[in-house]
Amino acid sequence: MTYKIEEAYLNGAVLTLLPSTVNQSFKDDALDCGLYVQLAASKQIDRFTHFQDWQAILIKALTAFGWIRLDFANQQQPISESIVVANLMRESLSESLDSVVEQQLDQVFATLLPGLCAEASKALVENSVQISRRGDVSSVVLQLALLLPSQQMALLCTAFETRETVGPNPFTQRLAKDSLIGDLKSFAFLGTLDDLRYAAYRQRISEALDERRSGLCFALKGVVT
Repeated sequence: MTYKIEEAYLNGAVLTLLPSTVNQSFKDDALDCGLYVQLAASKQIDRFTHFQDWQAILIKALTAFGWIRLDFANQQQPISESIVVANLMRESLSESLDSVVEQQLDQVFATLLPGLCAEASKALVENSVQISRRGDVSSVVLQLALLLPSQQMALLCTAFETRETVGPNPFTQRLAKDSLIGDLKSFAFLGTLDDLRYAAYRQRISEALDERRSGLCFALKGVVT
């Protein structure tokens, strides 16, 4: 199997990647449902200040709308000297996805993310970083969704607080242990969409997003070559 990232979207606060082999209906459903559950979770809980509660609401909503959980990992990562979030996200999939997908993720993190245009980088940071009122701590929640030709979705999320200045691409920024506050939290969700179950919600979700979708979900033009 050849897995080649062909499209990239910033869907709410989630960088969403997909190959050309993902069919259009699954793509539309994944983007709409992914955006809707983010908005639903964030309406109840601030993901920057109460990440674990926000995460629980998000996962519960996904399963309620028809995402069948195939794998899930939730952990707090101890830091040795430093860490790169992209590496952590890739490693979190090692037991869930085959080596072909892992290799493609390596290429994505090595070439796609550092190559983000200025507009995309700015949007990613604005959606993923919150500066504390004291002005010296950044709360960061980075999210990546990978849509698979098998009509599965891998959703990866990492949250942390740092005293470092967050750069234009937090995914590939090396974080120093001494600058982190507390543990680095992460989860990896792998699920497949039950089309019959989601069909009961598809129209309602689509209509709820009609007036908001264009301002919250957009293709990152020129990012994927």
